[in-house]
Amino acid sequence: MRSRQIIHFFTLVFLISTSVVQGQTTKTPEVSIDYPHEKVYYYNGDSQVNVLLALDEVHIKKVGSNSISSIVGTTSRAMKTEPNGNAFVRFAASAYTRDRLVEYAKSLDSTKGSPSAILYHQSSADRDNATTPAMVLENRISIKLTGGQQISSIAAQYDLEIERIIDYSPNTYILRSNSSDVLYSLKTANELKENNPTVIFANPLIRRTMAPRLIPNDSLFNQQWHLENTGQALGSVPGNDVNIVDAWDVATGNGNIIAIIDTGVQVGHVDLVANLRTDIDIDFNDPDDDASPQFSDHGTACAGIAAGVGNNGMGIVGAAFDSEIVGIRLIEAGFSDQDEADALSHQLTESAADRVDIYSNSWGPFDDASRLETFTALGEAAVVAGINSGRGGLGAIYVWAAGNGLQSGDNANYDGYASSRYTVGVGATGGDGTFSYYSEPGASMLVNTPSSYNPGVGTTTTSTNFTAPHDEYTSGFGGTSSACPLAAGIISLMLEANPALTWLDVQHILVDTAVKNDPIHAGWIANGTGRLFNHQYGFGRIDADAAVLAAQAHTNVFPTTQLAGADSDVGTLPETIPDSDVNGVTRTATIDSGAVTDFGIEHVELTIDITHTYRGDLKITLTSPSGMVSVMSEQHNDANDDYSSWKFTSVAHWGEDPNGTWTLNVVDEVLDDFGSVDGWTLAIHGTSGSQLPIPTMKVPFFETANVVPEK
Repeated sequence: MRSRQIIHFFTLVFLISTSVVQGQTTKTPEVSIDYPHEKVYYYNGDSQVNVLLALDEVHIKKVGSNSISSIVGTTSRAMKTEPNGNAFVRFAASAYTRDRLVEYAKSLDSTKGSPSAILYHQSSADRDNATTPAMVLENRISIKLTGGQQISSIAAQYDLEIERIIDYSPNTYILRSNSSDVLYSLKTANELKENNPTVIFANPLIRRTMAPRLIPNDSLFNQQWHLENTGQALGSVPGNDVNIVDAWDVATGNGNIIAIIDTGVQVGHVDLVANLRTDIDIDFNDPDDDASPQFSDHGTACAGIAAGVGNNGMGIVGAAFDSEIVGIRLIEAGFSDQDEADALSHQLTESAADRVDIYSNSWGPFDDASRLETFTALGEAAVVAGINSGRGGLGAIYVWAAGNGLQSGDNANYDGYASSRYTVGVGATGGDGTFSYYSEPGASMLVNTPSSYNPGVGTTTTSTNFTAPHDEYTSGFGGTSSACPLAAGIISLMLEANPALTWLDVQHILVDTAVKNDPIHAGWIANGTGRLFNHQYGFGRIDADAAVLAAQAHTNVFPTTQLAGADSDVGTLPETIPDSDVNGVTRTATIDSGAVTDFGIEHVELTIDITHTYRGDLKITLTSPSGMVSVMSEQHNDANDDYSSWKFTSVAHWGEDPNGTWTLNVVDEVLDDFGSVDGWTLAIHGTSGSQLPIPTMKVPFFETANVVPEK
């Protein structure tokens, strides 16, 4: 793989604008939290994450056959028992404090059950709501040091044990605490990050629960219109599919392995079993070798969309029906930072016959528009290792569902998993080519594929039958959960057509072969190269046939080029953001790449620090020298505080010349609640010397004369 360098980071500052325009918008009030809690924080990389520490609750990881009641006695009660016997327990006290929580945990019999503290998202008013899951603070820390530093001295100083040396990230370790203080890992990780300059990151391991990307419905339909749309689905228009039938004449995914990181894949399903690699699957939710789900058919449905067996005379056909499938059971129960990282690097550097080529991820943070969540530091280290070392150095492909929170005002840019430059973010469109009612927009979204849509038509795929025979199907699968594995399967066809493609070559081809679905939508804007981008659709719907043919003829892009630097106007930080002012705060930076005259942008990353008491009031845009605008954040109902080193990503400037003036604009669009811009950093990643011809975007012609009635 040709090496790629990270483009220079330009640090910019801001001045205030003083004019105020009066106006008023209805806002969701800040949440009232009615359970005993304390506001605490931890670091995920450089970003400070604010959470709530429950002061009356612990998680019990029981040992052996002991019952929960024998561990906690009669003064506590188990609020939720997990399938493995572990439980969330609440205790009664005359006063709830941090010290009382630590004291209670110490009082439990650790030989029967190991207690852990419980954290909640900072907007979790009702902790018993299914959309506000508890996070378990483990007694372990992930830590990465600068080169040449010794972990042994840090471990000794803080009475920690070195549990694991991470092989995919240099100078990275898992440390275990034997302290009876259930908050020790949190306090120690924060102290290391804040006070030790040799520490790159220090994170307490936190076991979290993620939401499958699924919009369920009960529509039964037995044709896979997402693969070939002849108008057979209610409300569909012929041609609104991924144009895959002709692509199968060239490639079927043979020789590639797709990992389905999800709730598990039913290993005995008759329409999957011939493609399943049960010898290398893995279960992170239970200590066994069976990746089959216990409760959810979500992962099984994703597997069928990506690589269900074809030409076997039964059931469905997957997009890459000759690819192999590795089931990775991760999200059917809670998982830790280490689990996330291990899943994202599972079978990464094995021999070609056993290594994972594509990781399909139809999950992410809950889509309520009130959270900023991203990879753990350990998880991102695993993905970076995948980009650098996967597929024999060409880079593993990480595909991610863009999210289902449109109706809540959510945006893919608030989800660091789907918006990472290392992942292919995939949105969802319906059978008529327009965006599905749930599919989130975002400047980071690369492409879209067909999935469920109004008035309730889903995709047809495999489903889990928890009793034999394993031959269940559903016509009600959907959400960006279905869009993501469909893209993963098509990428497998591309890799078969040209096994030499790097992870970035795959993105280049998808960008330049996508179809302009919904051509009359007002959001299509030509960037500085003429490429059309739409925040609702990315660069358009994937065209499998065009992508496979382009892959065959593709010449790999050249290594990334380092830009010379930037000039910016300078002000005093922090700078107040005018309240309800249409002008807001505007700052510019001038980029001059010097002798590099043929540089083309791929990804632009804006990392921003803002102090604000209602961050949902803010609209944040970045405008390139060509005039192309990336909308990073829009006004939405998010009552939480601050952007703490949050990284926004845009692909809208793909191929543009970075030279000239870049403009950042931050506007507080709603009265009340105040804040300031504290700093921002611009990182531009791109390629020099390998510009592909600017494509003429395909606009599909919809043949309506041969519509097949719904069956």
